[in-house]
Amino acid sequence: MRSESEFKTRFAALLRKTCHVVAIENNIGRGTPDLNICHQGVEVWVELKIFVGGRVLIRPEQNAWGMNRGLVHNGRVFIAALHPNDRIHFWRFPIFTMPHGKYLSVTG
Repeated sequence: MRSESEFKTRFAALLRKTCHVVAIENNIGRGTPDLNICHQGVEVWVELKIFVGGRVLIRPEQNAWGMNRGLVHNGRVFIAALHPNDRIHFWRFPIFTMPHGKYLSVTG
């Protein structure tokens, strides 16, 4: 599995066994995470990524959305990134990023 689309399908399918999962389409708003998940009244947003060249890259709009919801409004926003070794790495906003071309590279 090497595409975000495949990762999204499998990740959501696993969670649907115990959670209410809604896949978000990008026409809702630039930067909105891929999934909204609710389990026993706890709601989270998750942006799904695949490691590329040892990095997890996000668009500035995704960072702005996550920082606004996570830092300003104390919401639960995560990045879940699939590593080539099939392990999933998680970061919770607020996150640290470094510029990487037109993207931001997630760090630490």
